[in-house]
Amino acid sequence: MKRKFLILTLILTLVGSVTVYSTVHSEVAQLQAMVLYEQGTTGYLDAYQDLKQSLVANLQTESVTMQEVARKDLSHYRVIYVDPSILQDSKRGAVVNQLTEYVRAGGCLFIEDGVREAFPAELLGAREFREVQSLPLELEFPVVRQNLRGMQAVVQDFHEQWKGFRDVVQGKPTAQQSKVESDAFRTSSANGGAGSTSKAVAAAGYGFGMVPSTAEPLVNSQGLALFTVNRVGAGSVFFANALLPNHRYGAGFDLQGKPYFNFTVATANFLLRNEFAAYAAKEQDGLVVKKVLGTYGRPAVAFQNHFEVASAVRDGAMEKYLELVKKYEEIPSYSLARSLYEWAHWTESVIYHLNTGTGSAPKYIGEEADSQYASGRHPLVESKYLTLNPLPEQRYLAEAVDLPNRAYPSVADVNGDQVPDLVAGSADGAVYVFQGRSAQVPWQLMKSVKLQTTAGRDISAGRDAAPVLCDLNKDGQVDLIVGNAEGEVVAYLNAGNMKFSSPRVLIPQSAGLREAAPDIGDVDHDGAADLVVGDAEGRVLLFKAIADTGSEGAISRPTGASAKGQANAVGAASQPDARVWVRFSKGIPIAGDVGKFAAPRLVDFDGDGQLDLVVGNDYGYLQKFRHTSTGWVDAGYVEGETYNPFGNKRLWSGHNAVPCYADLNGDGKPDLIVGQVEHGMATPIDSPAFPYRNELKRSLTAMQEAGIEIQPHLFFHNFKSAEQERTEIDLHRRAFAMYSLPWDHVGANQHTWRINQLDPAQTLFSQQAGGIAWNSGFKPANHPVTPSEGREYAWSVPFFLAQGEQTQPMLLFNPAPNPTAHAAVYPSIARHDLPVSVFQHVEYPVLQEAGRKELEQTAQFVDKFRTDNDYNFMTEEQMFRTFRTVLGSRVELVPASSGTQFNLRVTPPADAKWLGDYLKVLGVKVELGEKFAGQQVQTDADLYMRKGNDLYMGVWQKATFTIVPTAAAETPHLTRANVPIEVQTEGNRITLDVLGKALQQMKFYAPNGLQVDSAGWAVKQAGEQYVLTRYGDVTQLRVQYK
Repeated sequence: MKRKFLILTLILTLVGSVTVYSTVHSEVAQLQAMVLYEQGTTGYLDAYQDLKQSLVANLQTESVTMQEVARKDLSHYRVIYVDPSILQDSKRGAVVNQLTEYVRAGGCLFIEDGVREAFPAELLGAREFREVQSLPLELEFPVVRQNLRGMQAVVQDFHEQWKGFRDVVQGKPTAQQSKVESDAFRTSSANGGAGSTSKAVAAAGYGFGMVPSTAEPLVNSQGLALFTVNRVGAGSVFFANALLPNHRYGAGFDLQGKPYFNFTVATANFLLRNEFAAYAAKEQDGLVVKKVLGTYGRPAVAFQNHFEVASAVRDGAMEKYLELVKKYEEIPSYSLARSLYEWAHWTESVIYHLNTGTGSAPKYIGEEADSQYASGRHPLVESKYLTLNPLPEQRYLAEAVDLPNRAYPSVADVNGDQVPDLVAGSADGAVYVFQGRSAQVPWQLMKSVKLQTTAGRDISAGRDAAPVLCDLNKDGQVDLIVGNAEGEVVAYLNAGNMKFSSPRVLIPQSAGLREAAPDIGDVDHDGAADLVVGDAEGRVLLFKAIADTGSEGAISRPTGASAKGQANAVGAASQPDARVWVRFSKGIPIAGDVGKFAAPRLVDFDGDGQLDLVVGNDYGYLQKFRHTSTGWVDAGYVEGETYNPFGNKRLWSGHNAVPCYADLNGDGKPDLIVGQVEHGMATPIDSPAFPYRNELKRSLTAMQEAGIEIQPHLFFHNFKSAEQERTEIDLHRRAFAMYSLPWDHVGANQHTWRINQLDPAQTLFSQQAGGIAWNSGFKPANHPVTPSEGREYAWSVPFFLAQGEQTQPMLLFNPAPNPTAHAAVYPSIARHDLPVSVFQHVEYPVLQEAGRKELEQTAQFVDKFRTDNDYNFMTEEQMFRTFRTVLGSRVELVPASSGTQFNLRVTPPADAKWLGDYLKVLGVKVELGEKFAGQQVQTDADLYMRKGNDLYMGVWQKATFTIVPTAAAETPHLTRANVPIEVQTEGNRITLDVLGKALQQMKFYAPNGLQVDSAGWAVKQAGEQYVLTRYGDVTQLRVQYK
C-alpha cells in the first residue's frame, strides 16, 4: 500500500503543535528546571540560557529568586540549579533546608564549586572538602553507572581541550599572548586595546574537591573527588569542581563575560548543564530524548570559505575550488566581502581628507564609507584608485613595514589651469605628475607622466624620491625640491612647459642624512625660507636659510612666497617680496624621535601666524608639533572623528605617512593629503574602480547554477561605532543588489574576524538590525586567539544571542580548529554530536599547486570525518537553516499507556516560516538509561540510524518508538539525508522528493542490495550501506530495496 505522510505546510496550517504518528496520547513527561539566584544579580543568566536553549526534550526552565522560592512548590521541578549568588543572602538557611527536603523527595540538585559552602557536607556526600593545590592536568575517571556517563564524558573531553588553552599551562601567558605586536599595531589599554590574556587560571585557583563519604566520584585528581553525585533519599545532588562549569572565561550567550567569551568553555558549560538535565530525565523516565544539530538526527558539517581577494575573482578561484571539493562529494560555502583586496600586498598610494573645520582649526572625518584598511578617500585616476609602485616584499597587515617605500605627495597648480595637480615621488626615484581634472571632489586626476628635465630625461633624484613644490625663483612657475634615499636634497627650476633644469644640491650627502624628506618655509620670519628635513632615524632637522647676495651655486628664490595652491603658505604670515640668494646652515634637531622615515610638513595648524610641523612616520600616524617662542612642542596627533582599527582616533591609512595640504574643493580651507604605502588597496565590488566586475558576475552565476547561496563577509574592526557598522551593512546590501544577490535572512561572518571590542554584542545587534539572521565566524571581543587556530575554539554549539533572560533571533556559531593542526580535537566533537564548520581561505591556494594539495588534504580529512561519524555535509546556509529549526522547535516526549512506547510531539518555531522546507529536517537522539538497561529502541520510522545503543531518527514523518527487550532484525531503511526530503513508500520501492539543492546526499541501509532507478546519482557501496550523491536543483530519487 502506498503511504504518503503529512506535508509540513499542511501541518503548520492546521495546527500549531503536532503529535506525529501518535497511537495513544498521554501526558507529557514533564522536565521542569529552576535556576535559583539572588535577586539583583545577573551571574545566573549563563546557566539559565544554557538550560533555556537546551537540546533536551521536555525541558522547561524558570528563574526563581531566593525571595520567591519559599512560595514555590518544589515538587514541580525535576532539576534545580543553584547559582553561587545565593551566598549573598544572609538568610539562606531556610532555603537550604527547603532544598534538602526537595532532594529527599526525589529532586536533582546541581551544586557548583562556588556555592558548596552554603550546604552541609553530608548533603553533598562529603567527609570534608579540600582546596585543589595545583593545576589538575591529570584526572582519573572511575567506572560509573550508566546514567552518569554523559556528565563524566563531558568533563573528560573538555579537560583534554582545556589543557591546550594558551593561558592554562602553568597559568601564564604564552609566547603568542606575550608577543609585542608590530609598532604600527601597538594599542594601549587606555585606547581600548585587548592587551595580553591575564594569568586567569592561576589567579582564580583550582577550586575544591571532596573526600567522599557517600558520594559517588565521577572524576578524581590529587586524591580528591572533583565531580560527584550523592543519592539522598529519592533524589540526587551533583557537585562540580571549578573546572566545569568554568567561570574563568566568559561563557554566557550574551557574550559579556570577562576576560573574553570562550567558545569551548561556553560549549562545555552548556553540555555539562544539559547532561545533568539528561541525567534527571533518565532517573525519572528511564531515557532521554535530545534534539540533534543537523538534518534528521545526524550532525551537520560544512565548509566556511571567505572570499575577499580581487585577483582570485580574475582567475576564477570560486569555480576551481568548487570542482576540487566535488571530487570528495563536498560543497563550498562562500561569503563575499564588499571590498576586495590583495593579501600582504602594499602599494604606494595617496589618500585625502576634506577639512570639515576651519583653516585655523581643521577637522577631519577619518574613516569613511569606503576606507576599509585606510581612512579618508582615494583620488581617482580614470575611475581607478591612484597608485604608484608596489612594495617589493610581502607583509601581512599586522606586520611591520621596515622599508622606506611610500608615495610622497605635493600639490600645486603645476600647469597653470587653476586646478590642483598632484606631484608624487616614488621608491623608483621618479617624480610623477597627475594633472587635476577639476577643482571638485571626488578628486579626479589624469594619468601620470614623469617629470622631465629640459634635456628630455626623466627626473631621477635617486631612490625614494621625496618632492616638494614651491616657486623658488619667483617667476610664477612651480619648481621642485627633492630629497632621496642617500640623504641629498636637490632643487630643479621650472624652465616652462613642465620641463626642469638640471639639479642643484641644497643639502649634500655629507650632511649625514638617510631618506631625506624635505619641506620649505620661513620658520623664523627673517625673510628667508628655511628647509626642514626628516630622515630615516626619525629626526626632523631645521636648516636655516643664510642670505648671500652672490654665492656661486646658490639659488635665487622669494622669501616667504610659494606656489599658488601650495598649502604650506596657508595661515603663514605675510612676507616681503624680495629676492635673495640663499644657503643653508648646518641642520639642528627640532623634533624628537617621531618614528622612522620622518616626513615633515610646515603648516600653521592653529592660526597663530607661526609655521608649525606635522610629521608622518613609519607607523602611519601624523604627529603635530606646535611652534612656540621656546621651540617645537608636541601637540599630539592629527585625528579624525572616528576610531581607527587600533582603538584611537589618529588618522591612519598605511605605513610611512607623508602629509601635505592644499585646498582641493575650492572652499578656501586646507584639506589634508597623505601619501603612504597602503595595504591591499581594497576596492568595493560595486565601484567603477573595481577591475573585475565581469569576472565576478561570471563566478556568481556559476555558484547560483550550483545552488550555492552567497553570504556577506562583513568588514568591521574592533572600534567602529554602531552607526558605522549599520552604514557598512547597508553598503554591503547595495553591492549585493548590484550583482542580484539576495539579502533575505542572510548570514554573515567577519572579515579579519573582528567585532566591536568595547561592546561585545554591538556588532551582532547591528547585523540583526540589518536583516542578518546568523553569524558563522567572529573573534569575540578581547579574545587573544584567532578562530580556527586554537583549542579555545575546539567546541562550538550554535546559540541565540541572549539579552538578559530573553533571546534574540540572531544565531551564532564559529568554526572548529584547523584540522591540519588540530586533528586530535575532532573525535571529541563527534562524541558529543557537535556540528562542525571548517574554515578555509581558498582564493590563493586553489590557484597554486602546493595550495591545492593542502586544500585536498583538508577535503580528504573532512570526507573521512563525515564517513566515519555519519555527519551530513551541506552548505553553511543550509546548516544554519537547520540550526534555526532545531533550536526553535519544541520537542515533547509523550509516553503511551504501555510505558514502553513513546511518541514525540513537535511544535515548530512560529517565527520562522521563511525556513520553508527546512522546517521538516528535525531529528533527535534517543538514549536509554539504567531503567532500560540491556534493552533496545525500535522504530518503524523511514529515516533512522543506530550508534551503539542510541537511536537517531528524523521526527517529521514518524515520531514514535518502542523499548523492546530484543530488537527485531533490521529492515532496509534510509539512514541519512543532508537536505529536506519527503518519503513515499510502496512495498520495497522508495521515492524521495529531494527538496534541497546543491549537494544532495542520501545514505541507505540495504542488506540485500539497492537498485537506483533515477539517473544522475553517484553510488558508493560499503558492505550493506549505500551512499547516493548528486549535485543540482530539487529532484526526485527512486530506489528499490532488493
